[in-house]
Amino acid sequence: MLRLMALGDQSVSRERLAALADRWARVGAYFCPTLQVAVDNLARTPPEAYQRPFAELLSVSWLFVRELAAHGVKMLVGQDNIEPDGTLREMDLLASAGVSPVEILRGATVYPARWLGVDSTAGALEPGKRADILILEANPLERITNIRSTWAVIHDGKLVFGPQTKQP
Repeated sequence: MLRLMALGDQSVSRERLAALADRWARVGAYFCPTLQVAVDNLARTPPEAYQRPFAELLSVSWLFVRELAAHGVKMLVGQDNIEPDGTLREMDLLASAGVSPVEILRGATVYPARWLGVDSTAGALEPGKRADILILEANPLERITNIRSTWAVIHDGKLVFGPQTKQP
C-alpha cells in the first residue's frame, strides 16, 4: 500500500481521469474534495518515513481537484472539522488547486443548495429566497482570500455584525 501511495499522481491515468471528469460534468455531478483534511493529516503523520507517501497521496487529491474543475465539475466547499476558519481554509486550498474564485463562491452557496434540493428557497440572493448576507470590504472574485474582509453580516434580516453593532 505504501508503495502505491509513494507513486502519487504518477499512479493516475490522465486519460481515465479526463474521461471521468467529462462524464461527471456531463451528468452534473458534484465533488467535495475536503482538501484541508488531507493537508492536516499529512501535518500530523508520524514518523517521517510515512510523510512522503502521504504527501504523494495528497498530490493525487490536488490532481483530481485540478482536472475535475478544469472539466467543469462543480466543486462543493466542504470541511470535516469544527475549526472556526475551516471553511475559509478549504476555500484557500481550492484556489491553490486551481479552482476559480467564482466557482469557489458557487461551491459555498448555489451548488450546495441545488445538491440538497433547497435551491428554490436558499443559495442565492433572489426575491423570495431566505438569505444571510456577508458584506465584504474587498472583492473575493479578485482573490478568494478577500472573503476574510468582513465589513458586516446580516442574519435573518438583522445586522448582527458591522457598523452600529458591538464589535467583538
